[in-house]
Amino acid sequence: MGSFDPGWSKCYWCGWWEYGDIYIIDWIGEPLCDRCFDYHIETDGGPYQPDAITRAASYIEMLLRFPVPHNASRLMAEFLHEWKEP
Repeated sequence: MGSFDPGWSKCYWCGWWEYGDIYIIDWIGEPLCDRCFDYHIETDGGPYQPDAITRAASYIEMLLRFPVPHNASRLMAEFLHEWKEP
């Protein structure tokens, strides 16, 4: 079983803010956004963003709300990325 976190919650893995009843998986103990939750259930793995550029690219894809080529969002993310971030 798990629990619900009502209102605004920040995803434990990607940092995305989401509003509503966010499901908290018991073995993680922190809220996950819908995208990270689905990824975890489908792959039974951990966070899908290994670095800051990939996280920024996924934010860009979510903010645009329409499909863009992954390499385009990654290129935009590289311009936003601080060189010293992992």
